[in-house]
Amino acid sequence: MAKISRTWWGNRFFRALEEFMDPHRLKRGKAYRNENRILSWQAKKNIVSARMKGNINEYCGVFDVPYYDVKIKFNRIAKPKWSEIINNIACNASGLSRLMLGEIPPKIEEVFSISNEHFLPKNNHDLNTQCSCPDLEKPCKHIAGLYFRLAEQLDSDPVLLFELRGLPREKLQELLLKTELGAALSNWLAEMRSDTFEPDRHFFTQPELEPVPATSNFHKSWGIGFKPPKLNIKSSAVIPAVLIKKQGDYPPFWSKDGSFILTMEKIYAEIKKKNKL
Repeated sequence: MAKISRTWWGNRFFRALEEFMDPHRLKRGKAYRNENRILSWQAKKNIVSARMKGNINEYCGVFDVPYYDVKIKFNRIAKPKWSEIINNIACNASGLSRLMLGEIPPKIEEVFSISNEHFLPKNNHDLNTQCSCPDLEKPCKHIAGLYFRLAEQLDSDPVLLFELRGLPREKLQELLLKTELGAALSNWLAEMRSDTFEPDRHFFTQPELEPVPATSNFHKSWGIGFKPPKLNIKSSAVIPAVLIKKQGDYPPFWSKDGSFILTMEKIYAEIKKKNKL
């Protein structure tokens, strides 16, 4: 399947779903990820819920637009495990700094595996899905559509996945700052934000501002200062019988001695005079 998200962790989340779900059924939800289908949605604790609009299906007896409630519940990682996982993350300065800056470290799964856990969904037991639609097979297209929306959301808010796995973002920051390396990085970031920067002096002459006179006439300043002369445009000259002249004089059907063009010019002139053209 093509890229779903802008970031590697958003795409990796979706790839994890494809590993234990039918990719064809999962792909059906791509058309259900936008605002026309997902009327409202929220992520609270370890549950993502949404209100979605379905399709009219007269063959199945659905004559009015149906609305469905969709829910995805993530299994939480136990609290004691989180302290161990964060300490393992803090062993790598690069990974810890990325996480403190709101990014997911590339080797995040390796860190979780040390504690016999996994960060991304690994099998059906990690997720519990529900949808009020009549489709008995799961995931239905509505659940799949919510998966797509969640993958897109993780682009801008990757820490949300920690919250869905049982670690609130406030607690995540608290655990990161408790580590020795996390505290040092936090102090360094605070110093960087507090530094003031002065612009360099420009090598070229800077423009000087002059006060605007109180008696300035802006209309006159931006106007052209004079009225343009009136133009006496005459009507364009009209050449009588111009189309006939293009064909040449004395056509094959003209049997008289006089010029065919001159004859037609006279006729055109009389018609013009009569109709006052």
